[in-house]
Amino acid sequence: MILLLETSTDICSVGLASQSKLIHSVTSDEPNVHSSLLTVLIAQCLSEAGASISDLKAIAVSDGPGSFTSLRVGAAVAKGMCYALALPLIKIESLKAIAIGVLLKSTIKDKDTIRPMIDARRLEVYTALYDDNLVPIEEISAFIATEHHELYIPVGGNLHLCGDGARKIYEYFSHQEGLVLHDVIAHARNLVLLAEQAFEHGKFENIAYYTPSYLKGASITVSKKKFW
Repeated sequence: MILLLETSTDICSVGLASQSKLIHSVTSDEPNVHSSLLTVLIAQCLSEAGASISDLKAIAVSDGPGSFTSLRVGAAVAKGMCYALALPLIKIESLKAIAIGVLLKSTIKDKDTIRPMIDARRLEVYTALYDDNLVPIEEISAFIATEHHELYIPVGGNLHLCGDGARKIYEYFSHQEGLVLHDVIAHARNLVLLAEQAFEHGKFENIAYYTPSYLKGASITVSKKKFW
């Protein structure tokens, strides 16, 4: 049984997987509460699934990119549990997991491509591009939509947009033919297959040195209030 933690966006979700199937999951869509809710959701998920911590064989956590603070919370909880319980740690590429969510819900044809997008505020998203077999075509990057951009749509295929940043990009480029928008976002249920594959192949992280793929540092603003 693998514990799944998805904290890359405002939505915080926890799941349990066994034999490539999702057993149970719980979700909170309340923003900015990951630090106070994640351990609560873990306890809730285990309880509702009739499982206990002793049943766990590994912990998988979303690796990013995404919200700096949310990813840091997920990594800290995952590393702490793995260290305390002597469990292996698995990292899951957040964008690839979202792309898997599209494959699980829809029929993707040859020549189609999938572009998951995680909201990075305004007209910026974190994104990558995959073919119909989830082979990377473009590396993970930050993308800012401007009037000079066009989304690459394969000849004879469609471009499938997904993730919590996809709708605003879809609306910006809706004049292009071949765009398909999916209601698929970052969620623990999409980590199942990648987590099981990593576990079977022994692809584990060094608990002491693991840090998420933030892509960008924390956005910190200095208060203009005068305190003295």
